[in-house]
Amino acid sequence: MYGDAIINWLSFLDYCKALAAGVLSEWKEQRVIRTVVIDTLDNLYSMCGTWVCANTEFDGKRFKFPEDVSYGRAYKRISRLLVEKFLKLQALGFGVILISHEYKRPFKWAG
Repeated sequence: MYGDAIINWLSFLDYCKALAAGVLSEWKEQRVIRTVVIDTLDNLYSMCGTWVCANTEFDGKRFKFPEDVSYGRAYKRISRLLVEKFLKLQALGFGVILISHEYKRPFKWAG
């Protein structure tokens, strides 16, 4: 699991299950892992958002993009799922490092 790519939300959930299984088996026949690095959180958030929109009905219908769901309910669901997974990893004893990228742009004061 060292450096393997996460291609969608379900593959991330599979990795989390594999990590939990490693802890429960006391890492028999596996390399011990103590830290999980998510690079990048932006991509994982997007993958989770795609899964939420495809698998959750809001007001009786499905949406393609989280921003199309009223009152930010999709964003709340995405955030809740991510935080839940990160807390479970921490509860299993893993250090969790999240990497995110910020786009900087110049700001000109108009006043």
